[in-house]
Amino acid sequence: MEKIEEIQRKEIDFMCTCTFKNAEIARCAFINSEMSECFMEGTEMHDALWERASLKNVNMEKAKLSDMSMRGAKFHLVDLRETSIDELSMEGTHMFDMTLSNSLIERVDMKYTKIKSADLKGVEISDCGYDEMTIEGVPVRKLIEAYNQLNPDTPLITNENK
Repeated sequence: MEKIEEIQRKEIDFMCTCTFKNAEIARCAFINSEMSECFMEGTEMHDALWERASLKNVNMEKAKLSDMSMRGAKFHLVDLRETSIDELSMEGTHMFDMTLSNSLIERVDMKYTKIKSADLKGVEISDCGYDEMTIEGVPVRKLIEAYNQLNPDTPLITNENK
């Protein structure tokens, strides 16, 4: 396998039908780039800038993403099964046709995020802040308060400090 330490003055705007199986991608930028029909299973990506990148039909199963910025990225038909994501900024990101089944999402800032047309069956939310969170336009705080009034013997525990 060839190892390329640095490519200078080279801009890649579009990658299609590529394979990076178990590769390491580090200290690079894919700004305003498009990646389509790529296979990246087990690839480790870190210290990278993927702002406003577009990923379409990309397999990133068992990949490891860390210390990255993917602000404004667009994901469509991206496979992230068993992927490890640590210290990743995804502000303004758009995700379509994604599966996050059996995932753990912990210590994530999701302020003002919109979740639409999603299957939330079996989703568990705990130790989270609910201020300004709504379900179908109804404030979650009010739903919890109403439940607690109807069920004084088994009230829901809420973290008032969040």
